[in-house]
Amino acid sequence: MTYDFIIYGSGLSSKLLALALSRSNFKSLIITNNKLKTNKTNLVTFLSDGSLKYMSEVLESKDIFNKSENIEKLNCGHLYSKKETKFEFKSQKHSILGKVVPNVIIDELLNNKIRSKSEYIHITDYQEVIVKNDDNKIIIKDKLGEIRTASLLFYSSSSQDNDLLKNFDFVEKKLNQIAISASVNIQRLQQNIAYQLFTTDGPVALLPIKDDKASMVWSLRKNSPILKLSKNNLESHLISLFKSYINDLEIINMQTQKLSFSYAKKIYESKTVLIGNIAHNIHPIAGQGFNLTIKDISKIVFYINKNYSLGLELNSNQTLESFSNNRKFDNFTFSFGTLAMENIFSSENNIIRFLTSKGLSFVDNSKSIKNIFIEKATGKYNFQDY
Repeated sequence: MTYDFIIYGSGLSSKLLALALSRSNFKSLIITNNKLKTNKTNLVTFLSDGSLKYMSEVLESKDIFNKSENIEKLNCGHLYSKKETKFEFKSQKHSILGKVVPNVIIDELLNNKIRSKSEYIHITDYQEVIVKNDDNKIIIKDKLGEIRTASLLFYSSSSQDNDLLKNFDFVEKKLNQIAISASVNIQRLQQNIAYQLFTTDGPVALLPIKDDKASMVWSLRKNSPILKLSKNNLESHLISLFKSYINDLEIINMQTQKLSFSYAKKIYESKTVLIGNIAHNIHPIAGQGFNLTIKDISKIVFYINKNYSLGLELNSNQTLESFSNNRKFDNFTFSFGTLAMENIFSSENNIIRFLTSKGLSFVDNSKSIKNIFIEKATGKYNFQDY
């Protein structure tokens, strides 16, 4: 059977990409090992204003994620020598910064939409595939000899241990960090505000979902004593850190995960395109990981549609090169910028923390600089073409 695209991977990126392509009646085959099963996790995603608007278009719904409140302000604090430098980012007129949405909610919504698009999106659970470039097509053959063809392969699995990636090189760094993610109930003083503190132990974020529901994410060094705290002691410590913003906090459930960094030196090769964490697996400090992927998806779909309407092949070099050139700078700056930001903000060196506090005070007093950060983080100008 012939498809327009084959998507290797089963995460949020794969599903959103297939749905975005289906809007132009392109047929996609998703190769996965878990069908449309929603993975259970307490992880959340910060979806920027631009990402929300794009997903609304793809999902053909104006009121998506209405169980999450609008985040209109981000309050930040940098702790230095028992002092706290505070700075904040506010949403611009007629817009919001974004929403904090549980991953299970995003996954469930995408799964339901895919079920309604069965004419254009097929799913298979092949355990082993062989991919060949032949006559301008991708050919996939399973162990039973059944053949599928497509113009382009999107690789969206998080695993680098795959022959499909043999022509790709990655910049990698071991972060030696572990992130605690916890679902929490909080009693807060104000609504529509997210919080992030830069402590010497690592950045910790308190991300409201709605009412008393929130998520806490703390990136810590592997040997941090915070990781050994009991649930009650961790709750007390968090209440003390966020005492200016909350009256109480209760941890409902908690999990940990190792943090890593990788960046693909090129985002496509031949007829294979990287989408999702495999292209840029960045530090969660700025909450931009999935937003970068959504920008990538919006642009590759835009260039496919544009050039196909001009008579070019779906996998034309012009399409792939235009996509790569458009996304290269944004992906590079966010990937390595967040890595540098984490190193600076989490430094235990008193001189560095002092200089960082002074720099943040300067940024907080500069409306123009803050507007630049907000425009970049919310994707204000990244989704104009979709």
